[in-house]
Amino acid sequence: LFEHNPDIDAVFNYDKDFMKSLGPWKRARHLATQWKIIRRGHFDCLIDLSNTDEYAFLAKFIWNIPTRIGFQYKSRGRYLTHRFEMSTDASNPHIVETYYRLLTPFQIPSSYVEKRLFFYIDPSLQTETALERVGLSSHDPYLCLLPGGGGSWGKKAHYKYWPLEHYHALIKKISSR
Repeated sequence: LFEHNPDIDAVFNYDKDFMKSLGPWKRARHLATQWKIIRRGHFDCLIDLSNTDEYAFLAKFIWNIPTRIGFQYKSRGRYLTHRFEMSTDASNPHIVETYYRLLTPFQIPSSYVEKRLFFYIDPSLQTETALERVGLSSHDPYLCLLPGGGGSWGKKAHYKYWPLEHYHALIKKISSR
């Protein structure tokens, strides 16, 4: 979602599973290469969505990124310049609203932020053919639902998952309009 946003200069993805799959020398070489790229980028700001303190640590001491914004989750925000408390309470605002709070240092209210998604459709995927296989053409209206989630919100994250029946009801409601 961030990769094709014209307002984002760069996105660096750190995949812990991938890193664990590398041997120690390959891992060190891979990290050194990424770190050099980041440091040479002379970035002004890190917005850390990880809920850990390792990236803010690297941003402060290795990459020299002066502004580091993220969540003070379980006291892990010690290297951030702007810390925001994060609660795992299910009654709190949606995660999108929680992330909007990270824009506060830029004095951008969440009501001002245009809600846009930037997708890149690879022409090699032949969207027309995929739609035709399910009886649609590219000129027909269609609904695409991408449910997502993860365990990043702690042990109680599964309470926020919707049952399949809820998705069925949502699709019926939206498609009836």
